[in-house]
Amino acid sequence: MASNIQSSPEYQTLLQDLSNSNVTAAAQTLAAPATTTWNNGGSESDVENDLWNAWNAVIALAQNTDDDAQQNGLVAALQAFQQLGQLTRDDGTVCQVWNATVWTDLPVFGGAMREQWNPPSDPSQAASWTNLNAFAARSTASEYKPNTPFDFALYAIWTNRDALESTAAASKDYASIPASALQAAAQWFIYCSPTLLRESTLNGGRSFDGKTGIAGAGYSGKDWTGLTTDRWILWKENMQAIIASGQQQAENDLLQKAVSSMEFAEQQSG
Repeated sequence: MASNIQSSPEYQTLLQDLSNSNVTAAAQTLAAPATTTWNNGGSESDVENDLWNAWNAVIALAQNTDDDAQQNGLVAALQAFQQLGQLTRDDGTVCQVWNATVWTDLPVFGGAMREQWNPPSDPSQAASWTNLNAFAARSTASEYKPNTPFDFALYAIWTNRDALESTAAASKDYASIPASALQAAAQWFIYCSPTLLRESTLNGGRSFDGKTGIAGAGYSGKDWTGLTTDRWILWKENMQAIIASGQQQAENDLLQKAVSSMEFAEQQSG
């Protein structure tokens, strides 16, 4: 994300509030511009611009930190946004953006996340990509319900498809899998294994619209349309195979942590 976001008032205030563990203040401060715009007679389009600024600040900070407290604080801040309730004028007019209610539905947040969801082509961006996946995984695991603003389960498929369903993974050419792809994939199992396992196994799994949930290039013969038990098993087996191969030694500890989280979720689901 552009460096000018990091110098924005929204980003700096968010960073300061979370550094002080003040999640409520972070939400209220970021919400203030949109609230002022709406109460002063601004349009839904005007509010949308304020929302982009707020969510871009949240996402930029997520990309820039691997600190557990700050990452969890960002998820808590999103929950605090929802607790602000509906953004309503004195005359009772409720603000709607993208056919969703501000603040309860967190409109534009999903769009802002999707805009930033691009695997890095530059190794220098690997940490940001890993951190963003960790944030999305934590969000998905928090108070999880499908099809809510916190639900990024489809993004878990996209990330793991790049890492664990690639032609390199299928052909066991594990050294050719970008380290950044493996690092990002591991975050989903470290922080979101119980949710992903439940969605993969409950009622036959979870499908997504169109081709968004299809298999990766290395497993194009699979008729997957989302999260399934056999997809979960393949992800786990491929991470185990990568570890055993010794072709990604630098990632072994992280991948083992991911596998252990999967196994723990399986034991707990019993």
